[in-house]
Amino acid sequence: MKKTIAIVSFAVIAAACHPAPEPEPVSTFSLTQLAAQKPGDLGADFVNVEGYPEQQQTNYRVFRLVCAQCHTLARPINSRVVKRDDWDRLMRRMHGKTVVYGWWTDFAASDAKRILDFLEYDSKVRKIERAGEFNKTVEELDALFVEVQAERKRFRAAQDRKTAAAREQ
Repeated sequence: MKKTIAIVSFAVIAAACHPAPEPEPVSTFSLTQLAAQKPGDLGADFVNVEGYPEQQQTNYRVFRLVCAQCHTLARPINSRVVKRDDWDRLMRRMHGKTVVYGWWTDFAASDAKRILDFLEYDSKVRKIERAGEFNKTVEELDALFVEVQAERKRFRAAQDRKTAAAREQ
């Protein structure tokens, strides 16, 4: 009996000397949301192209195959970019990165034209003709992205505290 009391007393004293570890932060966001680099990454990553002309449906398939190799499709789908010239400039810049960093993607000029054709058409249909709906979605994504950034900051702060506590021990 005395041995049991001694063991329990030791456990109570030891627990009092070492504070309980900080609980791991819990997020209301998914890992995919927490990994978002831009507000558009948080939106839909597909377009329902059933009502689009057959050629645009084919162009959409090329867009999905090529663009998804480097980034989420949600980024261009939810981007505010609507003009063909702007899409062209962005694609050239991204293509340049694939060459510099040695990434596998190297798409043909015909693929680039198909992608540009799709982005231009889709921008006209979803972003210009239905601007009110699209702008509302973009505003919601912007607000959500602010929340996600705050959550990431909170996680980093918790990780920093955990790292500092581990160093002190």
